[in-house]
Amino acid sequence: MKRIIAMLLAIIMVCAAFAGCSDGGSGSPDDVIQEGPEVVDPGNFVNTDIYPLEGEHALSMGIALENAQESYLLKLMSDAVGVDISYRYVTDEQAPLLFVDMEQMPDMLFSAAGTFGLTLQRINGYGTAGALVNYMDHLDKMPNLSKAYMEHPDLFDGVMSADGAVYTLPYYVYTLTGCTNLIYFRGDHLAEVGWEKQPATVEELTQLLQALKDHYGANDPKYIPMIAYEAGHVGFDNRLTQWLYPAFGKEVDPGVHIGSEGKAMAGFATEQYKLMTAYIRQLVKDGLLDEDLFSAKSSLMQAFMNENHTSVSTRMLNIPTESYANGVENFYISQPLTSEHTDTAVFAEPTIARKWGAMISTTCEDLDAALAYMDAFFATESNPLNEEGTIYNLSLWLGEEGVDWEWVEEGKSYKEAEKPEGWSAQHGFSGTPYIGRFHVMRMNADGTADLLPQGVYDNCLPYAKPVIRDEALALTDDENDIYVEKWMDISKYVSQMFSAFVTGDSDIDAEWDTYVDNLYQMGLQDVLDCYDAAYARYTAK
Repeated sequence: MKRIIAMLLAIIMVCAAFAGCSDGGSGSPDDVIQEGPEVVDPGNFVNTDIYPLEGEHALSMGIALENAQESYLLKLMSDAVGVDISYRYVTDEQAPLLFVDMEQMPDMLFSAAGTFGLTLQRINGYGTAGALVNYMDHLDKMPNLSKAYMEHPDLFDGVMSADGAVYTLPYYVYTLTGCTNLIYFRGDHLAEVGWEKQPATVEELTQLLQALKDHYGANDPKYIPMIAYEAGHVGFDNRLTQWLYPAFGKEVDPGVHIGSEGKAMAGFATEQYKLMTAYIRQLVKDGLLDEDLFSAKSSLMQAFMNENHTSVSTRMLNIPTESYANGVENFYISQPLTSEHTDTAVFAEPTIARKWGAMISTTCEDLDAALAYMDAFFATESNPLNEEGTIYNLSLWLGEEGVDWEWVEEGKSYKEAEKPEGWSAQHGFSGTPYIGRFHVMRMNADGTADLLPQGVYDNCLPYAKPVIRDEALALTDDENDIYVEKWMDISKYVSQMFSAFVTGDSDIDAEWDTYVDNLYQMGLQDVLDCYDAAYARYTAK
């Protein structure tokens, strides 16, 4: 059986290699309607009646963490569950090879939110071939996951295949701290040049960046007003474009999504996108945005920010307090902008349900223990894993409440307590698939923490607009074949041309029409037709 599975998986790997960044679903006939899972109400179950598990349970895990056996957090959770886990470090390159030789497959694969670089399409292909456990077949043994779904019916939207299977657990961030379009402004730098608040229009953004350049650049030859923390933040559909795109028209998302007319559309092929791209080009041309933004490396950019060579960035965390004026951390989080093209400030609501790298192999001989282990990460503070009430989902992130950290203000901040010996080396794995009320924090000088993205709630939440993106729409096998055939070349071309337009290697006014024509000649409409069909099923479920 394992050899048959391996043969099927080898075929899938060849096909999936052409999928590019696809997160489309897989594995159903054309006329199937993706239904929500049938979940039995777990009732008032108590986790301490379940954990730790009775008897002895030993499981193996492939994990995207070196020296995982030394992780204090992983041991804390495995002890609470009652399983003995042997860890094997697996890289993104190694993960697909495990499916070729199922004899070498560990019981579980675990990679926080990274999923070993595997697209959802490939994960679903492995599952359809029989290599991964379908969680939907075992929800009766996962009461925490079932309860989470009942509280948030969209929990599985980011991971479910077109035929209703779930092979990797969902990562559910139901706070706007999951945003991927945030831009950070140094508050002390803005105040220094006479700006008491961040800009509200693209015109004001230009004025601010110019004022910063004139002031700080006069004495610092390395200074650049605005940078990308890493190259991925300035992709054709990432932080910078997701922030700026809504300021140039009525649509809110630069990628493939369901637009305002109720049809699948590609923001990157619109006149609105052209206006935005031309604006970004002008910022680069005027020296207000780093001209090397497509080669930015986070390892370099952190030091660049720490040394005060920039004031605006796609990420601005972990800057030492001594870098700030008066030694106090001070930055703004972006608000939606307007322009002469629209007077409506709007924020594209982030994708709440995403794929989490937590999979169980069908070769696992102690399936119930593996299911219980995965289910434990959905335990909440109101129903903890231990009698003391100190271990629950946040323990994979922070450790044990009251031992490693404690709440200061209920639900809003926490304080780190005395850390276990070797914590800094052992802490290196953090994440929970069900964050709940917990938000991203920042540490203050007195050891307390406050809500890091308060600006998200102040500046973005009032303008949030729900968006149905391509990753929420599961494709059938036939549709996915079309997607695989077309999308890799399309996305590569879009990325190349966005870079060329922004850097000036291509003239956006002279070449835009040719760019759009090429997209449709490459099959963009075929891709959009697939998502129109998927959207029809989505609305019918």
